[in-house]
Amino acid sequence: MHKLTRRLAALLLVTCTCAATSSAAAPGTAPEPAAGRLLVAQRSLLGPFFARTVVYLLQHDVHGSVGLILNRPLDKRAADVWPELRGVETADLPVSFGGPISPQALVILFRGGPRGETALHVRDDIYAGSDPGMLGELLEAGKKEHEVRLFAGRASWTHGQLQQELERQDWYVMAADPDLLFGAAGTSLWQRLINRLDPVGILALQGVND
Repeated sequence: MHKLTRRLAALLLVTCTCAATSSAAAPGTAPEPAAGRLLVAQRSLLGPFFARTVVYLLQHDVHGSVGLILNRPLDKRAADVWPELRGVETADLPVSFGGPISPQALVILFRGGPRGETALHVRDDIYAGSDPGMLGELLEAGKKEHEVRLFAGRASWTHGQLQQELERQDWYVMAADPDLLFGAAGTSLWQRLINRLDPVGILALQGVND
């Protein structure tokens, strides 16, 4: 297990009891899930939490899997969700819905910058944390808003749960481009990726047959 502070460890290891719901999907192959990779919901994936989502995996090991939904922006700013941030430089940062587990909990995703012992190294220069004080440190170190994202809550799977969903063909797995992680957080992200991963599905939705 990663060397985390107790606070971040507790944040990441609480697991999700609400699995995704799926109908049958077209067969396909995908790379194995790993920290730093994306889960892209297949067109057939149903349910209130994960339909049409793109999830960035922070952790995938014997303890389970933890990730952040990238494409569910909230119509809120940081100070609206976490009142303790009011009056500080980070109060106006946008917030995304990270997942159904602890939806009021702060998760910070950032690229490079100060890390210390309170940050989880995900992959390359991508890190995650949960300490509000880290936000000020990041901005003081010169981090721009497009290199820092804030999430309320996270997605989490128990050991073996994500594998079952992959076998059920609920998800595609793909590499994550850092520019994609910190780009526009709009809902169109899933559409762009699924059209690349499942172009046949576009024709099916249009009623075009081979």
